[in-house]
Amino acid sequence: MLSYQNYFFKTILIAFIYFLAGKASFSIYQSASIITIVIFISEGFALAAVLIYGRSILLGIFLGQLFLALSVGMDTLPALLISLTNTIEAYIALILFKRYKLDLALSTLRDILGLLLLIVLVLQPFSAIVSNLILISFGSTQSQDYIVNIFSWWFGNSMGQFLITPFLLYVWTKYKKINILELILVTISSFSISYFLLIILQTEYFALLFSVTLTFVIILSTQRNLIYASLSIVVIALVAIYSTHLNIGLFSTNNIIKNIVSINFYILSHILLGLIIGTLFQEKEKALEELKNQVNYDFLTGLANRNLLTELLHRVVVMSHRYKQRSAICFIDVDGFKFVNDTLGHDAGDTVLKSIAVRISNLIREEDTLVRLGGDEFVLILMNHMSQKELKTKLKSILDSIREVIIIDEKEISVSLSIGVSIYPDDSSSTESVMQQADKAMYIAKSRGKDGYVFFDSEKYNKTL
Repeated sequence: MLSYQNYFFKTILIAFIYFLAGKASFSIYQSASIITIVIFISEGFALAAVLIYGRSILLGIFLGQLFLALSVGMDTLPALLISLTNTIEAYIALILFKRYKLDLALSTLRDILGLLLLIVLVLQPFSAIVSNLILISFGSTQSQDYIVNIFSWWFGNSMGQFLITPFLLYVWTKYKKINILELILVTISSFSISYFLLIILQTEYFALLFSVTLTFVIILSTQRNLIYASLSIVVIALVAIYSTHLNIGLFSTNNIIKNIVSINFYILSHILLGLIIGTLFQEKEKALEELKNQVNYDFLTGLANRNLLTELLHRVVVMSHRYKQRSAICFIDVDGFKFVNDTLGHDAGDTVLKSIAVRISNLIREEDTLVRLGGDEFVLILMNHMSQKELKTKLKSILDSIREVIIIDEKEISVSLSIGVSIYPDDSSSTESVMQQADKAMYIAKSRGKDGYVFFDSEKYNKTL
């Protein structure tokens, strides 16, 4: 029962939003020849909704378009057929979006260009051609106006989807990155800049308006994220359209065609340049992050690797001097690892290493770090070293965890650890020396039967606790 209630609620909500967005779009419609100024918001909302929720919202799109068509005086049958056409258009979008494996987060240039090309080359040509044929068939429009009407329909709907769909997809997939205060500030800033230039200053210099608002959008898309950039584009576009509707500002001269061409170029350039530059920058940042991870993190276990160890040991020194902390440096070697590799193969060995990494990581604190040096050697850095009793309890729990068998291809594999421990700065004020001491203590643990830990002792050297 609950699922039906949710479906009913979702359908009504989608239809209601589609209807209201359509009415708002029609209220600011202007045209000159085949050029229009209209952002048909309903289409952008419907496309985002179907990509997010799938087929379950198709009925809501159909009903929203039907009520919208009837509200502007369209006859029932053509209204039904056009509503069906728009619903089919949304379903085509869903199929092709999945077919070409585009990402809802629009995280790559392929994704954003794929969405834009899908809109302009498939969805809106289909909707414009079929819907206008329906209108001609029922005598709602004249055949001689067919090309003009197709272009107007195609352009207005495409602009609506260009503007609204990416914004909604960014919000849906990246909502965890949204800071409400920043969202409010971006909205106010975008509105204030546009309002000042278009309405208060009423500048006659298109280049000034274009450069200021576009620069603001690009800064947001590269220095913040695409959620804020796309929100800014929406606000800037709406201010431009509404001021023109009120016959105020740069786009309200006596030359109607020039006005409409200029404002469409203004909005479209912000959409394309803002989103594409932002996406390229995002891809670059991601590539740099991946490169950094490849350099500093082990590809097999995901742990920090030898390259990052120097930085981690430097942190040990800084924290010791600043807060008088003691840190335990534990050198770890896997007992019996060579036997696993030799008898079961390197794939089994890799599985063992990954299992060890996970088990140890689950037992240490957030401030502690496990490093894979290479092969079967690890270093565990326990920051702000606990009491000796607690430290021994921690090491024992790690040894106990690793002793538990690992199942690989229905075979039980058992390994253990030999651990050498040195304390910074008690055993040495040099991290290099502490590492060497922990290494020596580890070899003592191996010589004493493995599967255990040994603390380095500067006086007796081989004292076992």
